[in-house]
Amino acid sequence: MNTLLTRYSSALLPLLVAVLGVLEAARAAGTSTLVDWQTLTQIGLLLAGTGVIYWLPLVHSRWQGAAKTGAAILFAVISAVVAVAPDGHFTKANAILVLTAVVKAVATQLGVTIRVDAAKTDAAQQLQPAVYEASTVDYRTEQGD
Repeated sequence: MNTLLTRYSSALLPLLVAVLGVLEAARAAGTSTLVDWQTLTQIGLLLAGTGVIYWLPLVHSRWQGAAKTGAAILFAVISAVVAVAPDGHFTKANAILVLTAVVKAVATQLGVTIRVDAAKTDAAQQLQPAVYEASTVDYRTEQGD
């Protein structure tokens, strides 16, 4: 698999999901709903969450994506609270952005899995001994009469 994709998949996949989610929210809501403070805060949370996911390292434990996926889940919860808490009103744009944050958390874990599996495959290939193909040469020659 492409090295760039495997190395940065835990940040690229959530970024792609965030961009598509924001565009879908803009399309569905129109400019009047998109410009309110709740929606703008959710968009900021999506982008900030993507940055945090990029900068957080993989954890050396059984669940290596604990920090990255945990941060994505935390940002999804904060996004839901921002959408509902102030006035209890939940617009279509807010719903799309909360759904985007949840899908972004899943995409983060998928990206971590791609990265970890690629690293495991590389490590396994380095541990395998090199197998060289040997050819045999028959030094006995037949003398033609």
